[in-house]
This record gives sequence, structure tokens and C-alpha cells, in this order.
Amino acid sequence: MKVSSRIVSIDVFRGMTIALMIIVNTPGSWSYVYPPFRHAHWHGWTPTDLVFPFFLFIMGVSMAFSFAKYDYRISPSFTKKVLRRWAVILLIGWALRAFPFTGFDIETFRWMGVLPRIAWVYLLASFAVALFSRRHLLILGLLILAVYWWSLWYWGGQDPFSLEANLPRRIDLAVLGEKHLWRGLGIAFDPEGIWSTFPAVVTTISGFLFGYQMKVQKVTVPFLRASAALGLALVVLAYLVDFFFPINKSLWSSSYVLLTTGLGIVILAGLAYLLDIINWKRGNYFFLVFGRNALMGFVLSIFFVKIMLYVWKYTKADGTIENGYHWLFTRVFQPVLGNYPGSFAFALVYMLLIWAILFAMDRKGIYVKI
Repeated sequence: MKVSSRIVSIDVFRGMTIALMIIVNTPGSWSYVYPPFRHAHWHGWTPTDLVFPFFLFIMGVSMAFSFAKYDYRISPSFTKKVLRRWAVILLIGWALRAFPFTGFDIETFRWMGVLPRIAWVYLLASFAVALFSRRHLLILGLLILAVYWWSLWYWGGQDPFSLEANLPRRIDLAVLGEKHLWRGLGIAFDPEGIWSTFPAVVTTISGFLFGYQMKVQKVTVPFLRASAALGLALVVLAYLVDFFFPINKSLWSSSYVLLTTGLGIVILAGLAYLLDIINWKRGNYFFLVFGRNALMGFVLSIFFVKIMLYVWKYTKADGTIENGYHWLFTRVFQPVLGNYPGSFAFALVYMLLIWAILFAMDRKGIYVKI
């Protein structure tokens, strides 16, 4: 069989991740969300809990190809590229957090978050792959996962993996302060905090190691079979580790890293077979549009939501203020489709709106690179 010289599956995987991210992030109402599109409350996982680690995993895969021109070594040009990209992603994340800048309060600003974590993971993983050999990277990754588990168990008290007592929360409270942490689970706790960033780095290192093998061994049927077997083995191992360190996205537990890495390998191997081996074309382009402009898709999806929430507002006859996001759901989607279908349709339409903008950019050859 003829193998395409370009690994299309990488862009498609990235595009699928961004599309799913937009859907799970923008339901018409958080009161009406189908269970698969919610995060697990604490231990366990849902399909939604795969989005973030898959993005970090595919970022690592891409590193294996983009860093080849530096021969995976630190150099002035390599360092400049990595530091510039880290700074830009971090600043974009903070700017999106502060937008539209009305009522901005530095005393309660959340410094961590999705884009800041991506920035820090990118920085740490980039220098790791340039400083260590592939074998030593594997050892480093396993060591980080082991130390992370041990640290939570040793310093976690009677219930080391609980929301209230976990070590990452205590570190964030001490370093960042309670006012700067997320409160989505009812108390001050940041799922993108300082200590849990280190196992997230392992997710990206794992992607790099897999991407490096894709580059060296080429995308062939034997390689993909072996990859799928490896991915399934990691999933089994994750459930064994789950007995000691529960699968938990908020803690980015070691078992969660194994699970999501294993599933990422299996899915990417399957996509590579369909797209790069047998050259399946149907439906590819939809996800390629997202995959080629992933960062832009992410930024636009947050930007327009904030416009609808904080800029597009009007005062109703009874004097109450309604935002555009609520108006669209309650006046358009909910009356026509009902609660849960309407909320899901809202998310789908919003995802398609972002796709349409990226499609126009793709047709003009406009790609935002940093």
C-alpha cells in the first residue's frame, strides 16, 4: 500500500480535539448537559475528560516533527523559539481571562488555567526533549509519575486524593493564594495548578516519544498494530494503577496520564491507518480546518463567548439585565428543541460558527503560527 508523505492523521486528531473542546465548553445552558459532555465530578472519567490531555499529547507528537530541524538539541534558535511561544501562549491566556477588562481585579485574578497550563507544559516539555535522550525521557516520565503519586500519598493525610486534602491544592493555596484559585467545585482548588502541571508534562513527553517513533519508523501497518497494542496495554495498566492512585482529571493523576496516553495512541494509530495508509478522504477536511488553525480556533471560541456574556447585554422591561448567551438559548434554541437537545444544538451551532471562520481563513491560506 502507498503511504502518504504527509501524516494527515496528526492534523485531523488535533482538529477533532478542538471541535470536541468547543462543544463541551459552550452548551446553551450548564443546567442541561448530556452526561458524556460533562467532566467527571472527581474520580473517574468521561469523554470530555479526554479533550485536554489529547491536546497536550498531540502537541508532543508535533514536537517530534517540528524540533527535528534543531536535531532535538538546545541552541540559540531553539531557545528563542520555545521562549517566544511560551510567552505568547501565556499572555494570550491571561488576556482572554481578563477580557473584556471591565471590573478587572488583580487581587482575584486567576493566573492558572487551560492556556497558561499549555504554555508551561510546552516550555518544560520542550527543554526536556532537548536535554534528554529518548530512553532517558521515558525514565524521566515514569519517575515524575511515581514521585507525583508518592508526594500526594505521603503528604495527603488520611484522604490524600480528596478534593479538600490533596497536596496540589495545598501548594496552590500557599503559593498563589485562595483568591487566585478556581472555585468550580465549590472550594478554592485549581485543576490547572502548579504541582499537577508536572504529570501533565509527562502527557506531552509521551506524545513526543510516540511522534518520534512515527517519524523514525514511518507510518506502516506493522508499526500501527504495535502502537495499538501498546496503547491498549497502557489503558490496562492505568486501571491497575487506579487501585492505588484513582483516575482523576482534576489531579492529573498518574493513572489518568496512562489512560489518556493509551487512548491517544490507539485513536491516533486508528486515524493513521484510515487517513495515511488507506488514504480515506471522506470527512477529513472538516477536521483539518480546525487542526491547521487550532490555537486560533481556541482563542475565537473563548473570545465570542465572552462577547456574548459580558458585552452583548440589554435591559429587559422589568429592569433585569440579560446577556446575549442566555438570550440565544432561551429565545431560539430552547423553545424550538427543548432543554437538553436545545443546549446541545447551541454547542454544535457555535462550533460550526467557529469552523466557518477558520474555513474562510483556510481558503485564503491564513494560518496563525507563533
